[in-house]
Amino acid sequence: MKPRPRHLIHAQRGLSSFLPLLFGLCLFLPVGCGVKTEPLPPDQVRPAPINDLTYNLSERGVELSWSVPTRSTAGERLNYRIGEFELYRAVLAPEEYRAGEPPRFGPPQLIANQAPDRGRMAYRELVLRPGQRYLYQVKSRAGWLLRSEASNLISFVWQTPPPPPRQLVAEAADGRIILRWQPPEDWPVTDALHYQLYRSPDGERFSPLGSLQSAATYLDHGLVAGRRYFYQLRAVLVAEESRIGGLPGPVVSAVPLDLTPTTPPRLVALVPGSAGIRLLWEATADHNLAELLVQRRIEGESEWRQIGQVAAAALSFVDTRPPAPPAAWHYRLIAVDRSGNRSPPGNELAY
Repeated sequence: MKPRPRHLIHAQRGLSSFLPLLFGLCLFLPVGCGVKTEPLPPDQVRPAPINDLTYNLSERGVELSWSVPTRSTAGERLNYRIGEFELYRAVLAPEEYRAGEPPRFGPPQLIANQAPDRGRMAYRELVLRPGQRYLYQVKSRAGWLLRSEASNLISFVWQTPPPPPRQLVAEAADGRIILRWQPPEDWPVTDALHYQLYRSPDGERFSPLGSLQSAATYLDHGLVAGRRYFYQLRAVLVAEESRIGGLPGPVVSAVPLDLTPTTPPRLVALVPGSAGIRLLWEATADHNLAELLVQRRIEGESEWRQIGQVAAAALSFVDTRPPAPPAAWHYRLIAVDRSGNRSPPGNELAY
């Protein structure tokens, strides 16, 4: 028997060592090699596009934010975590921008996903050029192949933020506070300059008060008398669809006054008794009522005399020294609130 040629022996040994590798590769292939598994459609594993890319402009620059996708393009829940995002940016001069024309993006910037599960990503850009239009889109990706389609497109024009307004003053009035201020120093007052007020109950947590306005005054009404309110103001530049707020000015505060008197309760009956004449009146739910003054006037005289005072919760008063008959006389009540305001006299009853 003739021995096999040496090159055939080497070929047989190489094939025997390659067969396990080929079999292992077939286990991961979706079709062929005798493995009967259905391939996953791309839409079931591909991340859905981001559709809530937003921006917020401030004196520091722009902050972009978007939700991290948790569903595939087909609506299935993703069984993996988005690893990173591709951020696309274009910067155009005003004369180069064409609405509706796809922007010419440069190479994307890769941003690692640092958001909590079901959270939102945030990205800040602090160096912006005045007068330039900025456009952004973002894509999510998990590995090299799993990449989403582009998100919604956002666009804005950046301008230099205005300085703080000057001389913000808070003037207390009856249940309200009047705020007045002056425009920023060395800044042209144009239609693009607006103001945004902020109010706080403690001087630390401020919330927007009203909407953007161009007037340099504001009336804050419906306030609780005796409670201190804090205010802060910033100028906002409105350039096309962009709103760029400057630094807020100093905090001011004021306490609204209570100059409106309460209403006295209604007298309903006069009841004679062994102790004197008892006055009865209706109950009142006015929590600002402090006390009631009881007054009496003799028939034919113009002068009213105060004959007593009772607490706000009282519902009656006894006149222990009424005039001697056959004189006739009248009674009435005056309410005094917690701020010391006296009401007009209430209804009269004659005895």
